[in-house]
Formats: sequence, structure tokens, C-alpha cells
Amino acid sequence: MTTSPQGSEPDDDPPVPPAVSPRMRGGTLYVEDEEATDERPTGRGPRASTVLTALLVALGLALPGVAAFLLRPATPVAPEPTAHPPPPSQPASLPTQNAIPHPSSTDSTAPTGTTGRPAEDTRAPDHDTLTASPNSAPGPRLARVESGLTPPHPAAQPVPSNREAAQPVTANREAAQPASANREVAQPVTANREAAQPASANREAALRAILDDTSQPAEERSAAALELLDGLILRNRSRSLARDAERVFRMDLPRHLGRLPAEQAGWLWVNALSTLGDKEKVPEAAAEFFRRFPDSSLAPSVETVVRSTAIVLVADQNSRREMESELRRLEAELEAQRIRLESRGEPTTPVLRELARIRCFKPAQEHFHDLSVVSCRAYVDAWAPGDTPPEQAIVRDAWAAEITSLVGLRRYTQARQRLAEFRAADPEGERQTLIGSVVNAIRPDAEE
Repeated sequence: MTTSPQGSEPDDDPPVPPAVSPRMRGGTLYVEDEEATDERPTGRGPRASTVLTALLVALGLALPGVAAFLLRPATPVAPEPTAHPPPPSQPASLPTQNAIPHPSSTDSTAPTGTTGRPAEDTRAPDHDTLTASPNSAPGPRLARVESGLTPPHPAAQPVPSNREAAQPVTANREAAQPASANREVAQPVTANREAAQPASANREAALRAILDDTSQPAEERSAAALELLDGLILRNRSRSLARDAERVFRMDLPRHLGRLPAEQAGWLWVNALSTLGDKEKVPEAAAEFFRRFPDSSLAPSVETVVRSTAIVLVADQNSRREMESELRRLEAELEAQRIRLESRGEPTTPVLRELARIRCFKPAQEHFHDLSVVSCRAYVDAWAPGDTPPEQAIVRDAWAAEITSLVGLRRYTQARQRLAEFRAADPEGERQTLIGSVVNAIRPDAEE
């Protein structure tokens, strides 16, 4: 409080700040609050985080070098200098008197081991190996070299004789490969293909005899029946398969190895009829199968064959009706043309030739072999060989269509006969039509 001349009045001066104590640090005067209870340390020590970071950095820098040191490749040991160099008169590449020939002595490299050092060589050492490898096992030649005995001059033993002795495999090359000389003996299947056919026929006859012999045990008859059916399937003998499968289907034989002969035969009977093209008989055979084995596991397969056969049968019937209708229309047009030409006194031969041509090729194009085999034969008999090149070409096509129809009808014997007649009548035409390849593709044992 201050006193003015007028009297004592309160003073608005601010309070005096608390006293502070100066402190000297590093030549600098600092002022600190007296209320501070904890004093800072006069010296600053290293922090733990800084030291740890430095150690991690040093470790990271050192790891690549350590890894490179540990993974360095093994360095092969250099050979020591030879203690006994070869004499000047003896080249290192020439063999010595006691050299032992070896079939593999011409190898340029030796296999190496896993440690990077060369693998041990079991061949007879030569002079260079003995002088360059002092650690090798001593032998007779090593004793000769170390004792100061020099090998004879190279002229004492010619090189060509050792070269032939060192390669005995080349001299015996023909003896080491006997398979080429016996190549024909190693492939007897092709030469004996025809001889295997009578054997299969004899086996089929033997199986049928066992099947028909009621005095045989039922188990043996079942085994013979199944073997007979399986063999006919493998040899693609559909005609015999349909016949024998129907016979086995009507027999009452026991199961053999989990297979019931009658059930298997019923399914194969239906399938063989479909393969042979007897589409009208397929539903009848399938009906008999379903009556006898309604719950068979083969029933779905039989139903599939029946449905597909019915579809093909309906399609064939429609195609046949359309083809016959078109053929009748063309015949009517050609007949009207023939009548007009005849009324005018003009020749009708071209019209008659064209009528015979469409009667041959129209069914052949639709694969109605039962019609084309007759009409194409009639065309060949009436118009062969042809007066002009176009007419000759049509005659050749008629020959081919007739023979193709015979093959489609499984009349293989007649197809071979007609091919021989075609070749005799027109050799060049037979080669141009290539019908011979179709007939020659038929197996000799194929059933008609």
C-alpha cells in the first residue's frame, strides 16, 4: 500500500512474483521455479531404445555377409606340383607299355560328387594321373615310375592297335543287337492272323457242344454260354450272336460269377438284331425280355435300344415314301417325254437311259440297298460299257453303287464276285471308283 499526499489509499499494484533461484548449466543461466519438487539430473545418459536400434541396424548389415560366407561354393583343391615330371621323349597323351585298355577310357569327363570334388575313378591310371595325383594308391606302374624306370618309346607299340582294343563295343555291335536280325520272329501276330481264325471257330464249336450237352454240370454249361457270347461280341459276329443269344435266352441256366446267362443273352439278342438292321424284330425280342426279366438292371439299356430303333424305323419309312413318290414323279415326266419323242419319230434312247439312271442312283443315295442292288445291276446289264466318256462314267458309278449295296446287305461273297467281274470288264474304272478298298476292308471271317 502507498500513501499519497491526500491520505492513505489502496494501491492496485500487482503482487510480487515468487522468488526464483538461478541455476547454471553448461555456461548458461537458467531460472527454475522454486515449487518444482523434482530436480532434473545434471547429466544425460544413453537411452535403451537408442542402443537397441543401433544393435538391430548392425545385425542387419552383418547378415548378408555371414550368409554369403556360409553359402559360398566349395573351391576345388588345386593339384600339387608333380614330383616326377614325364620325360621329354614320352608324350603325355600316348599309352605306355603296361597300359590296360578299358571300354570307358575315352570318357572326357568324370562324375562329380556332392561335395564339389571329382568322384573316384576306377579306371587304370595312366602316366599323367600318377604324376598329378600323389595321393592315389600305389600300383605296379607307380612303382616303375618312382623307381626311375622310364617307359619304352612310343614307337615300340603302335597306337592303332590300342585304339581297337580300347573299343570292343564297336567290334561287337552286331552281336549286341540281335533284335534287328530277329525282327520277323518278334512279330508273329501278323503272319499268324489267318491261322488264329480256325482256332476261334473250333473254340466256338466246342463251347456250343458243351452248351447243348445236358449231361454236363449246369455250372459248366453256364460258363460255356457266357464265354461263347463274349467271344462273339469281341469278334463282331452279329449274325451268330443273334442266333446263339436267342438259344441261351430260352435256357434255364444258373448264375456264373454273378451273371445270369439268360439275362445277358436277352440283352445281347435285342442289340444284335438292331445291329443287323432287323428293326421289325427288335420290339418282339424286347417284349420277351421284359416278360421274363421285368426288374433286370439291363432293362434301361433294352428300352434305349427299342426307342432308338423305333425312331430309325419311322425315319426310314418316311424317307422311303418320299423317295418312292419322287421317283414316280420323275418316271411320269420321262415317260411323257418318251411318248412325245416317239410320236415325232425321234430316238428315245436318251430318255430310257436317264430313266434307268434315276432308278439306280435315287435309292442308292438314300441307302435303300434292297432297291438299288437290283436297279443298278439292271443299269449295268443294259447300258455298259457306254459309248461316250460321260456314259462310261455313269456305268462305272452304277458298278460301284451295286457293290456298295451288296456290302450294306452283308452279302459279302456276292460283293467280291461282282468286284472281280468289274475289274475284268473295266480295270481302269475299278481303280477310279475305289470300290476295291471297300470290299478289301471286309474281314475274311465276317459273317453274311
